[in-house]
Amino acid sequence: MLVRCVFVFLCFFNLSYTQDISGLWVHDVDGTNPTGFDAIYAIMYLRMDESGKVIGYTYDYHAGGTCNFYLEGEYDIEKNRLIAANTKKINKAFFHARSRFKLFYEEIGDEAFLVGKARQKGVHGLVFSFGGLFSIPLSYRKIKSEDFEAIKGYDVLKPYIDALEIDLKEEKEAGPTLEERPITEVTQPDEDIEFKEHTILEVEETLTELVETNDKKKEIEAFTKSKDNRKNELIISHNVTSRKIILEIFDNSRQDEDRISIYVNDSLVTYNLEVTKDPKMIALSLSEDKNTHQVLFVANNMGSVPPNTATIKYTVDGITYEEELFTNLRLSKYLEFIID
Repeated sequence: MLVRCVFVFLCFFNLSYTQDISGLWVHDVDGTNPTGFDAIYAIMYLRMDESGKVIGYTYDYHAGGTCNFYLEGEYDIEKNRLIAANTKKINKAFFHARSRFKLFYEEIGDEAFLVGKARQKGVHGLVFSFGGLFSIPLSYRKIKSEDFEAIKGYDVLKPYIDALEIDLKEEKEAGPTLEERPITEVTQPDEDIEFKEHTILEVEETLTELVETNDKKKEIEAFTKSKDNRKNELIISHNVTSRKIILEIFDNSRQDEDRISIYVNDSLVTYNLEVTKDPKMIALSLSEDKNTHQVLFVANNMGSVPPNTATIKYTVDGITYEEELFTNLRLSKYLEFIID
């Protein structure tokens, strides 16, 4: 009986002290790593659910450039250990690479730390990264929410963090799905009914098409209205002579059901286009009633891995350009074309 009581007490004790590692973590705040790898600066934003699944973002500065990645992992509550890896790039300098993290939760006084190592992931990381074949010692310190804005790199990740929080909030508010009702058995009538004309069926099909069309129209109108509440950020501005633009859009990273809509000067060109590995080509013709035009990219969703990502290639005046596109439910991006 005593053994059972002790066991129950220990289980209760462990559950009472499980850690939620959600929040912002900073490594090397002052820009000098005491382990010898100077000027390695990194921040990590984590969000953990009840099962220990962790998602988030990383920001790193080193070797004259910065990189940002989406992160996925698991937190072992019993061992206070986070095993995670960068899975999707937002942007990456040449000498940077995706990383695998093995970090342990520690407390010193009133402060919390994630201490451990990171090792570069993939051939590029092993050959070109600052880590090479070696693991990099890391010590992240947890930052209070009121101090987030003062942290270097937080402004870069904030749009993605906000979108992540919105996505999780909507998922939580949606609640459990309704159970599917069983289909009741339909008995055959004693006598077969013969329809000599198909007028009724045709009318029903027409009405269904009208309802679907009206619903789609309302959906697009609501989406177009909602885009005005998002921040529009300029990608790049071009001075051009041609009003003809060939646009290609595709996923150059992990294909995860991202969908996007494209507007030219507030006119919808493409709605809810799925971004896939296979390029989708769109021919744009800029109107002659104005000389400054905006091609706006608006995220319809966040895909299975936030943020919404795409690669865009566009050809104008015989020159082809390429840009990485990152949007979310609060941030849209646009190209600007000024006709000379």
